[in-house]
Amino acid sequence: SNMIAAAPWTLPAHASLFTGLHAATHGATDESRVLSVYHKVLPEYVKAAGYRTAAFCVNPWVSPETGFGRGFDTFFTQRHHHRLAARALQYGRQASDRLLRRKDAGARRTNEALERWLTASPGPFFAFVHYNETHLPFDPPPPYNRLFLPQGVTPPRMRALNQDCNRYVARDVEMTEEDLAILTALYDGALRYVDNALCELAEVLQRRGEWER
Repeated sequence: SNMIAAAPWTLPAHASLFTGLHAATHGATDESRVLSVYHKVLPEYVKAAGYRTAAFCVNPWVSPETGFGRGFDTFFTQRHHHRLAARALQYGRQASDRLLRRKDAGARRTNEALERWLTASPGPFFAFVHYNETHLPFDPPPPYNRLFLPQGVTPPRMRALNQDCNRYVARDVEMTEEDLAILTALYDGALRYVDNALCELAEVLQRRGEWER
């Protein structure tokens, strides 16, 4: 009921998390869409203290390209920088997901990558884990996509829903109370899915004896 963020979108908000500075100071905003090297970030401090460090984030606003790679030994973006290789990787993942009837925005692969990284070498670690499922557009996998939907909402009705917040803010599209109820239900479904991903992450740490440390 009372949520406070340092900024209303991904880049400046995460820059504040990583530096402890307000956006007016770190400057990673619409005017300069990169975190300046002049500001030391949390991973640099923990790495200097002897921790191995890794980031797991599919959101391009929090990536080495936007200045968030400093201090991390490894940064898992689930992207490939070569355009053709990236497209082939995307098609391969889509095909395997369709075959196995699974779908998400990267949370499953994030958890798998984290567990592989933890297994590769023991010792004190710092891991930054970011899930993107609760980011517009909301498209949680079944059954989460229908978990909170109002009665009678059909798949075509869901697909026709506007999920472009900029168009809504600019009053380019109008949204009814039913539209907003569907959008909220999809968000709640995505949030529940991320809750489960966090539970899986906790179970990984418990199995490894890291949870109490």
